[in-house]
Amino acid sequence: MAIEATFTGWLNDKKDFDWGTVLKMSHSVRRKDESGQWQTVGKDFIDVIIDKNKAAEFSDVLSAPVPCRLDVTGNAKPAHYTNQQGEVVSYLKVWANAIEVQEQDFKPAVEGTEYIDTPF
Repeated sequence: MAIEATFTGWLNDKKDFDWGTVLKMSHSVRRKDESGQWQTVGKDFIDVIIDKNKAAEFSDVLSAPVPCRLDVTGNAKPAHYTNQQGEVVSYLKVWANAIEVQEQDFKPAVEGTEYIDTPF
């Protein structure tokens, strides 16, 4: 059974290969501090994989500007690598089932979002 992940993240880079494209993405980890203000306390890194056979289906995503915000749903698997400093870096691999490019101005809709108090 696959793990399904759904998230909104920032597209930071695109890497093209003969088998498909990897969208290098990040997602901010945010928490409220003692004064009630939201602070970024970390980042999650996510590689979103688009198989070359699905390139036409995701053509709007593959032509999206870098950076931009994307809503992603897909099957996920944890992964890691050792960086040049010898540190193990953990990230998530997601094989995309659905991706939507967010509006270019990145402004949230006012109506119907009153219950959302955490900024992206």
